[in-house]
Amino acid sequence: MKKDPSIFTALQKASREKGRTKYFLFFLVLSFFFWFASKFSRTYTEVITLELTLQKLPTEVIPLLNAPIKVEATLSATGFQFLYYTWINNTLDVDMTAAKFLDGKAELPLGAQFQSLQEQLLGDTQIINYFPTTVEFDYQQQYTKRVPVVTPQIPLALGYSAVSVTFSPDSIDLSGPKSVVDNINTITPLFSSDQTIKESFQTSVALPFLPLRVSALQTVIAMQVDVDRFSEQQFTVPVRLKNTPTGKVLKLYPETVEVTLSAPLEILKTLDPTAIELGVDFSEIEKSKNRTLSLRLFKAPDNIKNLRWTPTEIEYLIREK
Repeated sequence: MKKDPSIFTALQKASREKGRTKYFLFFLVLSFFFWFASKFSRTYTEVITLELTLQKLPTEVIPLLNAPIKVEATLSATGFQFLYYTWINNTLDVDMTAAKFLDGKAELPLGAQFQSLQEQLLGDTQIINYFPTTVEFDYQQQYTKRVPVVTPQIPLALGYSAVSVTFSPDSIDLSGPKSVVDNINTITPLFSSDQTIKESFQTSVALPFLPLRVSALQTVIAMQVDVDRFSEQQFTVPVRLKNTPTGKVLKLYPETVEVTLSAPLEILKTLDPTAIELGVDFSEIEKSKNRTLSLRLFKAPDNIKNLRWTPTEIEYLIREK
């Protein structure tokens, strides 16, 4: 079949046009490249912002900075170097060894740092001047405080309890600004378990995230948890009297109370009810305007839990001997 000459001619023309477009775009990009290289290889004098990073600070000094420390520097550099400072890296290290620290104010003249700053700049960049000429910032003295480690939430199975929980170490030294560290009184380590626990175990636990600028020398501690089956038991104990004055008799109603407590089974077998003392203090009568007194716990073994009693208040009658 013979091709239509008009279509064939149109295709040839389009092909020639497409080729000319490619050449045009190639030379356009090439000319832009040479313009860009020529433009940015020239040396300019411009003012840019540089960020200062404080190095070799004394260990007891904590800078109080709301924003990075910056200087406005007039530089002589090529366009490519200015692009580098603008888009890639505009930070310079400042050695704080020679700084003065007095009454919460730090000062360091940058004049002595000129050569060091110059050497950190790219290629043949020259520093003409900068402002401010002195680094100044507020700081706090490093403050250390020891706080105790407290027991985290432990998911124990029903009928079981943690007889004892011990940590090694049992306290942590925190360092940081005094205003922040003073507000931390205890540390609760992180602990979780997918299953309820019925047996004693030992594990390592991590400290929680600390506030900004506060650090701990130790971030992981050992935790030993002794678990035992618990049961409840009731006892009847007498109400004790304290500080009864001579010549007076205090009559209590009732004179005994029912005490309920939880403890490991082995401890319940040998628990002596006399180890639990509940009572009232005569000196509290003068403070009370009611005819009842709240019972106070005077003594109880350390290894029992959920100690409660009924009634919680008793009536009294005072008479002379």
